[in-house]
Amino acid sequence: MPTYAKKLLLEDCLITATGCIDRFDIELSDANRTKTYTKKIPGVSAENVSVSKRWVNRTKSLYIDVVIHRGDEVETCGFQVDTYIYNKYEYSVKDGVLTITLHEIVNEEPQFDLV
Repeated sequence: MPTYAKKLLLEDCLITATGCIDRFDIELSDANRTKTYTKKIPGVSAENVSVSKRWVNRTKSLYIDVVIHRGDEVETCGFQVDTYIYNKYEYSVKDGVLTITLHEIVNEEPQFDLV
């Protein structure tokens, strides 16, 4: 399968009183069945980044919440995850880049034979 990539503006940030991370680059991969969000955060170590999931029962929505501590400043952001498509996530901070990868649910191909 071919791999393709496109960059999108993350417009569904959850804005808090402390602000919002304004932009992620997003790469979609058919071959790996993943969607990867990246954000440059120079000078921030992994210990100062928190990524977690949050379930909102009333709306049946799952969110990924990101908190970045830069000294006394805190940046927060979140985005909704389509749980019909993705069922796992992982994140890392390396060389000043935060990477969040969502993994697709792998569905078995149904039997559909020519008669």
